[in-house]
Amino acid sequence: AKSSPKETPSKKFSSISDNNGQPSKPIKVTANTSNNKMTTSTGIAATIARKNILELHPYRCARDDYSSGVLLDANENAYGPTSLPTKCLDPYDNCNTLERYPDPYQIALKELYAKYRGHGMKPENMFVGVGSDEAIDLLMRIFCYPAKDNILITPPTYGMYKVCAKVNDVSILSVPLTPAFDIRAQEMLDAATDETKLLFICSPGNPTCKAIPLSEIEKVASSEKYKGLVVVDEAYVDFSKEGSAIELVNKYPNVVVLQTLSKAFGLAGIRCGFCIGAPDVIQLM
Repeated sequence: AKSSPKETPSKKFSSISDNNGQPSKPIKVTANTSNNKMTTSTGIAATIARKNILELHPYRCARDDYSSGVLLDANENAYGPTSLPTKCLDPYDNCNTLERYPDPYQIALKELYAKYRGHGMKPENMFVGVGSDEAIDLLMRIFCYPAKDNILITPPTYGMYKVCAKVNDVSILSVPLTPAFDIRAQEMLDAATDETKLLFICSPGNPTCKAIPLSEIEKVASSEKYKGLVVVDEAYVDFSKEGSAIELVNKYPNVVVLQTLSKAFGLAGIRCGFCIGAPDVIQLM
């Protein structure tokens, strides 16, 4: 009987290689013990967040502990995309690593954006999500108990606050803007209850285009009566002469600011949004 010819694999998967088919050189794996350590939430986050959220432990993988090396923990295809033409990658320096999972903490992006926005912000002050809409949804899931808590909005305003509230079974309180599209700070504080966890201020307003003075936002943030978060949605802040509420973040730990790359940056297609706030709030996101 004739022996069957031996099959010759087209690629040797016994060795690690980059996406050009060349074996990777052995790299010393270095332990990283300084980054991404879990800390206990304190401050306002520990006060108003849902207890079941506070009890969660962040997902960890080997890359949290090792900053470099040939890592095999994620089952990535070391040979790169199987159906993407090489010429599609040529114009982009960083697209030759599409086979690798990205940094789940987006440290490089956060450092760049923090430097761009200033006000002493650091990566630990920033959450990066799929547009600012993801941040809106996460804030409700983290801080609002379904069928118990509520949010406060100032119509006419961005519709996603109401949509996310309904999806998460969170009640909605409304304090309409003035005829000049200013907020009614004292009326908002009077309307808020012990169950009001998020108070949304859209500035510049969508659809009003009116920028809310930081002094008015500060009236709400500094109130001893209101115990929840003041969420300032600044999707259009780069079109306004009014300063960003980011400057209030260090002064008031209950202030969080939403921003996006979709408008002034012209990058709506990449769906990149930011939530900027106190580290204990951001950590829960």
